Amino acid sequence: MAEIAYDDVAETRLLEAAGFDGKQAEAVVNALSRAMVFSRRLAENQAQIKAQMATKTDLAELRAYMAESFERMQRSITIGVVAICGLIIGLIPTMLLLR
Repeated sequence: MAEIAYDDVAETRLLEAAGFDGKQAEAVVNALSRAMVFSRRLAENQAQIKAQMATKTDLAELRAYMAESFERMQRSITIGVVAICGLIIGLIPTMLLLR
């Protein structure tokens, strides 16, 4: 971003020419300078915050990833339950023989 030159002295002189006394002109120019610095910092902070915000595309990708992860987890749980059921069914004849 290009810096805009701001000449405090020239602004003070313009205010004095318009009828402000020296202290008033300096106070106004100082306040304006501080406001300009604050405005620039605010714009920089907004740009940084905007750069960190998620876009609609980011959210769509996250949703797809979470849906895929949930499906994998469901498959793993189903495989585990089927394996446990198979183990139990396989043990039933052995348990009946041991009676």
